[in-house]
Amino acid sequence: MSGMPVEAKLSHTAAMILQAIHAGHIYGFSVMAMTGTFEDLTSLVMFGSWIFYGLAVVSMMRMRITEPNLPRPFRTWGYPVVPVLFIAGAWAIAASLWLARPVRCTLGLVVISSGLIFYRSWRTNELPDSSSA
Repeated sequence: MSGMPVEAKLSHTAAMILQAIHAGHIYGFSVMAMTGTFEDLTSLVMFGSWIFYGLAVVSMMRMRITEPNLPRPFRTWGYPVVPVLFIAGAWAIAASLWLARPVRCTLGLVVISSGLIFYRSWRTNELPDSSSA
């Protein structure tokens, strides 16, 4: 028997159940899993993934311009040509997936965009009030 108290075990169980509900029902993937094919689900996930892979490289390039004095423990080979080619390739893959499955990919964009509403509300709640300073 482990030394973990019963309350801790129950909180882990509750967290896992909450996470499953959140992942399955809020984002609608459980409905798509029951109604779509594996190919539909894979293309939906890959569509969003390739968009964000490209955005990650864009942010890396922007950070190199806006924060030139930050330490760079890793240098990108062929910079800036290789990152630009990667961005173009990532967005070309996303575009081809959208052309192949426009309804599913548009649904994926709606799900991704819906997160902006929550991000904005959390972001405004976290900002310090400038009038109190």
